[in-house]
Amino acid sequence: MTRTIHTPRTAGILLPLFSMPSTRSWGIGEIGDLVPMTGWLQDAGLGVLQLLPTNEMAPGQTSPYSAISAMALDPIYISMHAVRDFTIFGGEARLDLADQVAIRSARNARRVDYVSVRRVKEHALRMAFSQFWDTEWVRGTARAGSFAAFCSWEEWWLADYALYRALRERSGGRSWTDWEQPLRRRDREALARAREELDTEILFYQYVQWLADEQWQDARDAAAPVALFGDFPFMVATDSADVWARQHLFRFDATVGVPPDAFSATGQDWGLPVYRWDVMDRDDYRWLRQRAKRSARLFDGYRIDHLVGFYRTFSRPLDSAEGSFDPPNEADQLVLGERLMAIFMGCGARIIAEDLGVVPDFVRRSLTHLGIPGYKVF
Repeated sequence: MTRTIHTPRTAGILLPLFSMPSTRSWGIGEIGDLVPMTGWLQDAGLGVLQLLPTNEMAPGQTSPYSAISAMALDPIYISMHAVRDFTIFGGEARLDLADQVAIRSARNARRVDYVSVRRVKEHALRMAFSQFWDTEWVRGTARAGSFAAFCSWEEWWLADYALYRALRERSGGRSWTDWEQPLRRRDREALARAREELDTEILFYQYVQWLADEQWQDARDAAAPVALFGDFPFMVATDSADVWARQHLFRFDATVGVPPDAFSATGQDWGLPVYRWDVMDRDDYRWLRQRAKRSARLFDGYRIDHLVGFYRTFSRPLDSAEGSFDPPNEADQLVLGERLMAIFMGCGARIIAEDLGVVPDFVRRSLTHLGIPGYKVF
C-alpha cells in the first residue's frame, strides 16, 4: 500500500551562493550575503533558498561538485569583513597593494575570478590567524576556548581534514595518491610525526573551518523563517580528505558514471571512485550517516544528487568500456536504496530527490512510497 505524506506547500528559488555577491563581498557571494538574500525572499513571500554544494573545492576548480572534502565549508565563502581577528589586524587596508587591487577587480568583474579571490582570502585568513594566535590562543581566552570546543566537537571529520590540507599544502598541492607511501597508506607513526611537524598549520585549517561554521550558523539563524536547502553530492573526489581517510570504503579499479541512454550513446564516466556498499554495510553506513548529520546541521533540508545512484551505482572497470550496476538486481537495489533513504530521512532535515533523467519505474514508486519529492522541469 502506498502511503500519502502531506508536506507544507512552499515556494523558493535555487541560486548558488557564489552567484549572490554584495557590495561588501570580495567578488563572490559569501556566507554573510545569505542574510540580505533571505530577507529579500521573505519580503517577496518566498520560503526556501536552495544552494548548490558549499563544500571546499579543489584549488583551480570552479565546480562545486569537485570537492576535496564532503564535510568542510569552502573558505572562499567566508565574509572577511565579519572576521573579528582580520578587522583588528587592520582589515583590507593591511593587505598588500596587489591584493587590494585584486579585490577591486574581482568586485567589478562579470564572472567570479576564483583564482584571485581564493589567493587573496588565503592571505587575509592567515593574517587573521596570526592575530588570533597572538591575542587569543596563546593567552587561553574565552574565544580560544570556543575554538577548542569546536575542534573537539567536530573532531570526527575535522582532524583528518586539517591534517590532509596541511599535508597537501606541504606537498605542493599534489594528490594524496602521489604522497610517500607511509602517508598515502596512513601509517600510524607517519601520521603522528606529521601531526607534530605540522601542528600550527593544522590549527590554521581548523581555525578557518571554525570561522566558516560560526558565520554559517549566524546566517542560518538570521535567515529564519526562510529555509536554507543544500545539495548532497552523490560522490566525493578521489583526491579528498574523506577518501584518503577511508580508503577501505572505495574501489579504485573502476570509476562511477552512467550507462548509455537517450542522452548519450556512450554514457558518462565521471572519473570518481566507486562506493563499496558491502563494506559500508558492515558498519551500518557510518560515514554516510555522518555526512547526512553534517548536512542536517548546516541546512534545513537538502537535495540528494543523482538519487538513482543510491539505489544502483553504475561503474566501469579502468581497463574496460563495459560497465555494470551494483547491486546487480532490482530486488537488492530496492533494499539498498530504501535503506539509504531511511538514513537521510532520519537525520533531521527535509530531503528532495534529484530524479531527473533515466530513473527506473521501481525507483519512482519507491520515492512515492517514502514520500520523497522529486524534480520536474517545466
